[in-house]
Amino acid sequence: MEKMEEIRKMPIREIMQTKVGWLKETDLIERAVDVLCSNDISTLPVKNEQGKLVGELVERDLLKSIIDPNNMSPHELMFEPLLAMSYFPKTVHDVMRPVRLSFKPDDTVEYAARRLFRKQSTLAPVLENNKLVGIITEDDLVRLMSDPVGKPECNIVKLEPEALH
Repeated sequence: MEKMEEIRKMPIREIMQTKVGWLKETDLIERAVDVLCSNDISTLPVKNEQGKLVGELVERDLLKSIIDPNNMSPHELMFEPLLAMSYFPKTVHDVMRPVRLSFKPDDTVEYAARRLFRKQSTLAPVLENNKLVGIITEDDLVRLMSDPVGKPECNIVKLEPEALH
């Protein structure tokens, strides 16, 4: 438990990603799919034409481009109006989510985990003097638990197909 306490108090500057890939809000959905799939990632920050962070694209958001509101029940339409309005989205802007929170480099891992969880966000920018210096993702935080010294590394565990039954 002592290691978990160290991890909780660790500043996110020690684990944040500083080499950040981006999507532009004007990128086509097809490009977003290619970038996510070819890099084996599930979320990316999105910037506008001025280079300002305006959102995040989560793999799950791309499902909106598959769902046809003409096949939705009245109940679904009532509870999913944004989904119904996103019929055939063409750009990242059409499906991205807004940035809901940001962190400072000295914020702790526990604080970041708590806020990401509460906001149901997978990614947040790390800002220092209003300048983007990195990003932190829920994957970064989960990986901390895989190593006894808290380094963001993960062992790859392969399951045999029969193990899934």
